[in-house]
Parts: sequence; structure tokens; C-alpha cells
Amino acid sequence: MAHTPEPWIVDQDDSTMIETLGGIHVVSCQDDDDADRIVACINACAGLKSKDIEKVVRQPLASYRDLMRQRDQLLAALEELNSVSARGFLYDDPARVKARKAIASARGEE
Repeated sequence: MAHTPEPWIVDQDDSTMIETLGGIHVVSCQDDDDADRIVACINACAGLKSKDIEKVVRQPLASYRDLMRQRDQLLAALEELNSVSARGFLYDDPARVKARKAIASARGEE
């Protein structure tokens, strides 16, 4: 049996309902966040066979989690270094300006 073709969307009138672009009801969810997550995952896996999803998705996700952990560690170290070096450098020192930009970027503020 084939699965319901993508793309899936969240119903505009009921954000707990998932349907196809053609308006075919696929599933109802407990809440909006579940519906959004399911739609994002299903659409991201478009074109993959169900049996291949596990092997195609698992390794990149593990790598992504490692990168996020490393980013968080580097961000914490840079923030600490920036606050400590503030004692000996001017606010507009080029190294501190770069550090603040990197911190803002890692936080998604820039």
C-alpha cells in the first residue's frame, strides 16, 4: 500500500488537522505543534522510501546534534572570553567586535 503523497499541509481552519494540497484529510493531531512537526518531517522525507528513511536520516541527525553541541560549547567559551577580556580591552577593540558578532550570529540574533 502506498502512503499519501506529499506535500502535506496543516489545515488553515483547524491547525490540528493535516491534509494534502488537494484537501484530502490525512490525520488529526492532539495539538498544533504535533501537526506542524509531522508535516515538516513528512515533507522533508518526500521521495524517500519508508524503509530508507531510517538510514538516510539517522546519521545526518546525529552529526547535526554533535555540531549543535559543539556550537553551544564554543559559544559559552567565547562569551566567557569576551567578558573576561573586556577588563583589558576597549569596547570597540576589533577582536571584541568580532566576538560580539559571532555571539549574536550563534544566538540567531544577526
